[in-house]
Amino acid sequence: SLSGINNGGINVVCDSNYSAVTRTGVITVLGVGAVSKTINISQTGVPGFMNISPASLDFTAAGGKQFFLVNSNTNWTVTEALTHITLNKTTGSFTDTVWVTCTPNTTTLVRSGLITITGVGVQTITLAVNQIGEQPRLSVNPTNLSFTSAAGTKTITITSNIPWTIIDSVSYLSSNVTIGSNNATVTIYCVANPSALVRNTTLLITGSG
Repeated sequence: SLSGINNGGINVVCDSNYSAVTRTGVITVLGVGAVSKTINISQTGVPGFMNISPASLDFTAAGGKQFFLVNSNTNWTVTEALTHITLNKTTGSFTDTVWVTCTPNTTTLVRSGLITITGVGVQTITLAVNQIGEQPRLSVNPTNLSFTSAAGTKTITITSNIPWTIIDSVSYLSSNVTIGSNNATVTIYCVANPSALVRNTTLLITGSG
């Protein structure tokens, strides 16, 4: 604080503002028996800039963590609407690192989207986020079913990450579902065999992709 008496002048010295953010403040002048006076101080910043590196993030199907760097002289905000990623921060100032965590992609589909970075007085930037899917897989357990001559049921377990179809070519076999996707337990029905002949056939389970 400074003090004085009667008339006088106050020299205000302001340091350089190297950011793009306007700085403000107030000087209050108090006098004995007089109404206080305030002086509003504002200082503009230099032209704003903002860039990011890298321009995109590419994840494997396993997911993981990657980061991008925001290089700026202003305040900024990060937004996204993707259900499979999370950010360690959504706001920042000047130069800082943002970490992106991506969950595993258990489908065969590519997941992609955008992260948007907006800053005060600078152009908005978008960062592309891409994640490949798993390789198509389809397996069945068990691979052999044996029935007695009486009618009966058996179950099979389908492990998959793609749509699949069950095709049977005989009248004495059927299943509770014939189409599905991903993992499932399927019941196979076999009608009674009134003859002395052994019946053999193959159930075909096909998958797209």
